[in-house]
Amino acid sequence: MRVFPKGQGFTIGLLGALAMAWYWPAGGEPDGPLKPEITTKAAVALIFLLQGLNLPLGQLRQGLGDWRLHLFIQIFSFVLFPLATLGLVVSGMIPLPWAPGFLFLAILPTTISTAIVYTSVSGGDSVSATFNATLSNLLAILAVPLWCAFFVFPMEGIAMAETSSDSFFSEFLAKLLGLIVTPLCVGLGFRRILGNEDSARRKRSFRNLSYGGVLFIAYAGFCQGFLGSGKDSGAIWWEALVWAAILLAFAKCFTWGFGGLLGFERNRRLPAFFCASQKSLAVGLPMGQLLFGLEHPKLFFLLLPLILYHMLQLLVGAILLGRWQDNESPTFRS
Repeated sequence: MRVFPKGQGFTIGLLGALAMAWYWPAGGEPDGPLKPEITTKAAVALIFLLQGLNLPLGQLRQGLGDWRLHLFIQIFSFVLFPLATLGLVVSGMIPLPWAPGFLFLAILPTTISTAIVYTSVSGGDSVSATFNATLSNLLAILAVPLWCAFFVFPMEGIAMAETSSDSFFSEFLAKLLGLIVTPLCVGLGFRRILGNEDSARRKRSFRNLSYGGVLFIAYAGFCQGFLGSGKDSGAIWWEALVWAAILLAFAKCFTWGFGGLLGFERNRRLPAFFCASQKSLAVGLPMGQLLFGLEHPKLFFLLLPLILYHMLQLLVGAILLGRWQDNESPTFRS
């Protein structure tokens, strides 16, 4: 299965979006030629519509039994990983310009397609991977905004009291329902009509449309950075890359090692390893645009850690798959 070339293609697309934003940042400027204040919202709705079309809810019933594995994956994804990142931020280890971006990264759900594919190809329990990827993305609808409200917003100086908390939450709820929940439910409804057994051609079309929306949102976010201080911040990009690598290494080592301590056999450790340690760019970029707004002056710093982490997790996953295919034993030790 050609996992790595597909991931590599999307990574190249992200680099292309970054290069385009560098050379033509005016395209992503509010009221600019591409009208990003409107088109990015349409991209968010499209992504979650396609997310609903791709969510395999039928697998939830099949995977209910292994509750210890599911609990471990979800607690690590939404509690342990965010708390560990928060500890690094509070201690001052993660540089302040990048701190909100890494907190936002830490609270995101897992990927859907790559977590399932990587688990399956490496010989793991694909039903458990599908269950947890689906559940994680559903929980994220509430978990991500709640984490942002308590930890990320205060760091970014977003004071909800300035406009009154009632108006803030009513406005956000309207966006949440209009741009995420409604399109997701519509997608789930159409999935029932179309049937759960998607053809390869239809899956490929949905995936390409979703990737296109993600790349456009990434481009618009990069433009905001380059229109502000992004072009002058290249000297500290390496800090974001280093911390993305550190957090990925922590997530990978913890999930594999602790899975062994819990007594999970190899085929159950693999879904924990891939699902709990990965973070979804396809959910993170639309959520970031919705939560912080395209006009946010530090949107560039909020999105870049996620993009770097995403690139690294694809690279690490592809390297490991080359060693773990054909059900070979992983080189990690308990």
